[in-house]
Parts: sequence; structure tokens; C-alpha cells
Amino acid sequence: MGLKDRDKKLLLILVMIILAFTYYNFYVRKYSQEIYTLKIRKQQLEDELNILSSQLIVYKKEENTKLNLSSEELNKRLPPNQDQMFTLLDLQRLAQQFNVEISDYSISQKQKLNNSFGNEFDDIFYFSSHQTWRMKYEDFKKLFEMQKFFYPLYSIDSFTLINSEDKIVADFEIKFYGYEDRFAKKRELSFPNIVTGKNNIFK
Repeated sequence: MGLKDRDKKLLLILVMIILAFTYYNFYVRKYSQEIYTLKIRKQQLEDELNILSSQLIVYKKEENTKLNLSSEELNKRLPPNQDQMFTLLDLQRLAQQFNVEISDYSISQKQKLNNSFGNEFDDIFYFSSHQTWRMKYEDFKKLFEMQKFFYPLYSIDSFTLINSEDKIVADFEIKFYGYEDRFAKKRELSFPNIVTGKNNIFK
């Protein structure tokens, strides 16, 4: 005896209800619980991260005190908002001290500092530029010496020297560094105080 169309429809609806119930109990309900558990774990990890961040700030302050370095001085050495514009200005300021012209105005993208094992330091970054300067050899040595007190911190890498009459041609990569710290005071862009007549053109 065959099923009527009405019975077939009812049977189909019943099968769909059973499948939906099975899917919900064995899949949706199970994964909903797992998602809820993961959300709780995520919140716990975020709380732990906040605690560790607070401890890191305290540690930094303690280390700064040991080194007799003020927060202001550290921010100058490793600005938290060092960028391509600041790097270009720093490069120009450094070049002026040796009376040389910048050979290349291109600045790299922000890069993370790697240690000797190839691992990244999450908080330390730098911007670099390739330069070729014609200068006295004594001035090139001073360029290295100035790394100790120039703001911000910079380094000279991969350099070659070629004699050029009474001077040398120094080809090198220079890097200016910064440090990720959202609590540190940001570096501000300062403009020269240019006065024309009675009025300051920047006012």
C-alpha cells in the first residue's frame, strides 16, 4: 500500500525535524560550549597579559632607576613614535654636523630589530637609509662616536670606505631606532623660530 502525498510530506517534515534535532545536539550544542569555553580562556589570557604588562612597566622603571636614566632621556634615545619623517629630519640634522649632503632621501619601512639568532625584539624597531657621504676620515670616526649621545639612537652598518683625494667616500647603511611604548611621552615635531620683521611666520 503506497503512501499518500500528504503522508509523504509529513514523513519528510518529521525526518527533517529529527535531523535538525540531531545536528543541534551533536554539533551546534557541542561547539557552542567549546566556543564559550574558549571565550572564557581568552578573557583569562587577556587579564594575564594586562598583569604582565603592568609588571613590565614597573620593571622598566626599576631598571631605569638603576641605570640613572630618566624616562625623558630614554624617550629621546628611543622615541615611541619614531617614523619616516622624523628619521629623515634626524638624518639631515646629523649630516649638517659634518657639512655633507644627504645622498639618498629614501627611508625604509618600519622594521623589527632581530638579534643574532634571528629572533625579533617585539618592542624595538628602526628605520634605515642607504647613504654615500664624501667626508674626512676623522669625521667618519666621529660619526661612530656620536652614537653614544645623539638623539635618537642610531647605528652604522655595512660600510665601505674609498679614498678620494684628501677625503674618503663612505658608503653605509644607517638605522634610527625607536621603542614601542604606549605609555611613553611621544616625540613632538619642532619648527624653527623664524621671524620676519615684527611677526613670527609660524604664529
